[in-house]
Amino acid sequence: MISKYIDTHAHLYFPSFDPDFYDVVSRMKQSNVEKVINIGVDLESSKKSIEMSRKFDGMYAAIGIHPTESLQCNDVAFEELRSLILGCSLSIEIVQNCDVSQGNNVFSKSNLVAGSDVVSKNNVSAESMASSQGLRSSEKKVVAIGEIGLDYYRMQVPREVQQEAFRKQLRLAKEFQLPVIIHCREAYEDTFQILIEEAMEKVVFHCFAGDLSFAKKVWERGFYTSFTGIITYPNAQSLREVVRAAPFDRIMVETDCPFLPPQSHRGKRNEPSFLPEIVEKIEEIRNSKDIFQSLYRNSELFYNLS
Repeated sequence: MISKYIDTHAHLYFPSFDPDFYDVVSRMKQSNVEKVINIGVDLESSKKSIEMSRKFDGMYAAIGIHPTESLQCNDVAFEELRSLILGCSLSIEIVQNCDVSQGNNVFSKSNLVAGSDVVSKNNVSAESMASSQGLRSSEKKVVAIGEIGLDYYRMQVPREVQQEAFRKQLRLAKEFQLPVIIHCREAYEDTFQILIEEAMEKVVFHCFAGDLSFAKKVWERGFYTSFTGIITYPNAQSLREVVRAAPFDRIMVETDCPFLPPQSHRGKRNEPSFLPEIVEKIEEIRNSKDIFQSLYRNSELFYNLS
């Protein structure tokens, strides 16, 4: 059986014409990494993730505002995130002129031109601008909201600002029935409590680096943990214990590239083609082969890629 992989968390923001990016994609395919979730951390990178996902069949986008960037999560930015999910680009002028509700509808039906392809002076599909309640993303390559969460490590942004932006984006994910990708650094209890209060269901803690006690809370709630090249580092024994205890149906794997390359590539720019080394480490820790099948299946189901 040929191993195949999904890199569930990457930051690839090359210009689409950059030859180096095509080299990265070529190496990815050679390593049997069939699909990549490219992650946004602000509006600009979210847009680039969508742009790149359109150019490659195996690439998908997650969009969101990282907690260290949450000062930018004002009303206009938030509505722009919503428009990206809907698969259209609204100017600030149109956002301000439309009846943006606080409820379930993105725009009031009075702003839609029935049977027309135009809303106001932007070329926005009336069909795509219909009520968003229960609507999956019309931008089919947008498969998640992330990475979002809390980061108390450097406290670049006040906690209350981070928490407000976090909650708003969680509610956006629920509105569009999208899973969420969580960044959590030195904020485990607050992050978990907010997820519970917001009644979130499809959640993955990316680049998991917490202890076994917290990991068990995550798994018991039905959430996922995703592991990176950190598990290959000599000083990561406690994290390898988490990997050893993890339920097979609650784990995923990622590179978090261009950061955190596995041990054999330390000092280099990380990329999706290094993912098999991380999977091999999990198989070594668990003394079990063919774990890639569970990892692939978990990722496909979580992101609805099948």
